[in-house]
Parts: sequence; structure tokens; C-alpha cells
Amino acid sequence: MKLTFLGATETVTGSRYLLEGAGLRILIDSGFFEGAENRRARSCKPFPTAVDSLDAVILTHAHIDHSGYLPALVREGYRGPVYCTPGTADLCGIMLDDNATFSKEETGFACRHGDSKQRPALPLYAPDDAQRALQLLRPHEFDTPIALNDAMCFRFLPAGHILSAASVVLCWRQTILAFSGDLRRPQASLIRAPSAPIHADYLVVESIPSLSVHADYSDTLSWLGSMTDAPARTFITHGEPSAVNALRRQITETLGWCCEVPAPQQSVELEERPIAGRAALQVHLDAV
Repeated sequence: MKLTFLGATETVTGSRYLLEGAGLRILIDSGFFEGAENRRARSCKPFPTAVDSLDAVILTHAHIDHSGYLPALVREGYRGPVYCTPGTADLCGIMLDDNATFSKEETGFACRHGDSKQRPALPLYAPDDAQRALQLLRPHEFDTPIALNDAMCFRFLPAGHILSAASVVLCWRQTILAFSGDLRRPQASLIRAPSAPIHADYLVVESIPSLSVHADYSDTLSWLGSMTDAPARTFITHGEPSAVNALRRQITETLGWCCEVPAPQQSVELEERPIAGRAALQVHLDAV
């Protein structure tokens, strides 16, 4: 299994993780790069792999830095399913259309004032692309197993953060891979508290501890510490270098885990890690 970090590295935006293996090519999140012009320019680059080779997209939540590139994927030819929670589907209906309209207006402003290097300046995608993307959404409730093929399934766990935000936990044969998405403090009102998987062999944990709508250090460490044991490999993403490295030190000092901070476009090979004993395997399958 190969995992490639296509976004959310060295920056707090553009979450995109490409997972390849078990006969599948899956994109976890399809985020738009936001912020400074050099970041936004990364969203305008062609997707680094053929989008029609993707078998599925799985969204953790509806924020544009996690979902906003989806209409561009559709514009490039993606026609497969986009799995998300029902609340994420509802919010995407608002956010993707709004982002398309804003992009069109921003491009028009750039054309009128000569602020664009493109002649003429073109939006990344149009409202029609956003509407086509919304037609691909396949909502599923939390804690409901979804089979991708005979070798891989996944389910959503509550992540807090915003309405229906989720962590994604995949079971690849006997190996568990988890993507935290953005976490929120467990005491937030009206939103289900974040729930960690019992176990993960490989974990991608996102961190923006300086923002109030995200979990702080203690909340993130509590979420991680509720797992039965340390993952074989833990990757920290979705933060400025100083914040990511601060969380890496906190995890290492508090939990004793060895953590990695991936570089942009870095690919890592994930080996299958069979769970000893059928009974133990069933516990983890039930927890996925």
C-alpha cells in the first residue's frame, strides 16, 4: 500500500491524501489551497495523477480546505463516488457553490484590474462543476461499514470540529489505517464528541492547535491516548511547520510515539500488518 501526501504539508490547507493498493486508488479529502497567492496557485496546477484512475474520494468534512478541490476533479473528468456523512453532504451543497461563485467574482476582478498572470484569467471551476460534484456525493452515517472491494472497507467516526465532521478509518485486509481529519474539543455543544479508533496501524493526524475550533494539544493527546497501542507509523500534517513540529514533540514526549512530518508530494510504503489471532482481528474489524 502506498500513501502520497498531495497537500496539507508545510501548510494549514489543501488536505489531499492518495492511497493506492488492494486494487484501488482512493483520495482522502480533496482540499483547496487557501491563503496567500502562492498557496492558491497550487490549486490551479493539474492534479498530479489521472483523475479518471481514481476509484473513490472520501471526505472528512465540508470545509473548503478539505472539499473545495472536488469540482476541479469533476472538471478534469472524475465521475466516481464521493463518500461523506449526511451533514457534510448538506454543507458541501452550500460551500462548493459559494466557493465557485467567489472564484468567478475574484477572477473577474483580476481581469478588470490586470492582476492576473493569465490572459484572460479563468476560474478554477464554474458553478456547474460544483453542481456536478454534488451529484457524486454518497452520504453514509457514522459507524456504518462501507465496502470498497473485497480487500478494503471503511467507516466514519465522529471528529467534532463542525457539523458531521468525521475521521476516516479503513480496514485493508487485517491492517487498520486512520485519518483523523480536523478534531475539535470534546465538550463542544451540539456536535458529537470526537471518537478515536481502538487501534490504528497507520495514522495521519491533522493539527491546528492555535485555532479555537480545533482541538488543542491536550485534547489531541487525549484522543490519541485512547487507542490501545501506538501505531506503527504516525504522520502529522495540516499545520505550519512550527505548529506541526510542536505537536510532534508533545506526542513523542507524552506518549512515546515516533512521529513523522511528511514533505510535500512525499510517498511512503505501508506494509500489511496482520493481527495475531482471529478473535483479536474481529475486535478491530468491529472498531473500524
